[in-house]
Amino acid sequence: FRFDDNNTPEVLANRKKGKGKGAIVLAIAVAVGILSGSLIGSYLVNLNNQQPKTFSSGELSITLTNEFNKVDYADSGYDFVYETKKVCVFGLKENFSAFPEIKDFTVEEYGEFLLGINEIKGVELETENGITFFEYDANNSEEGDSYHYYIRLYKRDDAFWVVQFAALSKNFEKYRSDIAEWANSIDFSF
Repeated sequence: FRFDDNNTPEVLANRKKGKGKGAIVLAIAVAVGILSGSLIGSYLVNLNNQQPKTFSSGELSITLTNEFNKVDYADSGYDFVYETKKVCVFGLKENFSAFPEIKDFTVEEYGEFLLGINEIKGVELETENGITFFEYDANNSEEGDSYHYYIRLYKRDDAFWVVQFAALSKNFEKYRSDIAEWANSIDFSF
């Protein structure tokens, strides 16, 4: 409180001391504001720096983002693997020359075949916009994590293509719209 005509030396000293503390608190608040604004701004800029990037394997191309890296999984049996810290994309081409018994399968029959040989139970094939797909969860016993897989199937003249998107089950819904966009970018050139 300030009282009129209360200008004693003690009161003036106390006011001066209060102004000094106020200036220090203000300086600290401004510094914290600038620092946190800078960190938030750089985070948002990094999010906006994700640019579309097209990856190709044989006749298949897919547009992901520049956040993805090609990973060498030569021993895995996949034709391609692209990953970020959040999502992985795996592609496999099953050539009819190597597996002639699947040549006459429809995409749906091939999907049922995959579900059977991989012992994936309780999962139904679905078709949307002419694309056959299925989804399931699987536990990684080595890591102790559960992963959700979204798999699209394609039949070409010489092979079936299987394109899988995977993320931790607990995080998959956060990335579902991005995965749908990436999956819809899959293209085959001739």
